[in-house]
Amino acid sequence: MPTSPPKSGNPKAKLANPTTINEPAIIWADEPTGDLDSETAQGIMDLLFELNERNKQTFIIVTHSKEIGDQCNRIVTMRDGLVVDDGVDAV
Repeated sequence: MPTSPPKSGNPKAKLANPTTINEPAIIWADEPTGDLDSETAQGIMDLLFELNERNKQTFIIVTHSKEIGDQCNRIVTMRDGLVVDDGVDAV
C-alpha cells in the first residue's frame, strides 16, 4: 500500500528528501583520483562529468594532477593558501 509523503513542515521530511541527500547542487571532491591508476582515475572523472551534465551539479575538484585539471571547465589556482588565479579571463 503506498504511503503519502510526509508534510513539508516536518523537519524529518526535509532530511529524508532524496533530492537534498542524493543530488546536492555542489559536491566537493578532494583528490578523488589521488591514489588510483590512470584508467580508474579516468573512469571516476567520466562519472563526475556525467553527473555534472545529467544532474546539473557543480563539482569542486581539488587535485594536484595537471591531467585531471586540464579536463575541467575552470581552474582556480592556489598557492600558500591564497588564490593566485581565479580561472576567469580578464575582459
